[in-house]
Amino acid sequence: METKENIMLLGILEKDAEPILNEEKELGCLLTVKSKSRTHKVEVFSSLLPVLYKKALKNTRVLVPVCKQKEKLFASVVYPA
Repeated sequence: METKENIMLLGILEKDAEPILNEEKELGCLLTVKSKSRTHKVEVFSSLLPVLYKKALKNTRVLVPVCKQKEKLFASVVYPA
């Protein structure tokens, strides 16, 4: 049985957004978010990708509503904080 956990992640991007592909070959981006003393990798798949690539830059403070599933973090939107 798969369990999903929804959490709010507040942190700072450690590097610029990186392009990734999911299992269905859909283009997304990978965000590396430092929150407190931990670093999290968040996969984002959304129609907002052109905006994310231009705005999701290193040292940007972000708030990300994420879904944690099988030790991976997924999101469909990212807010500047």
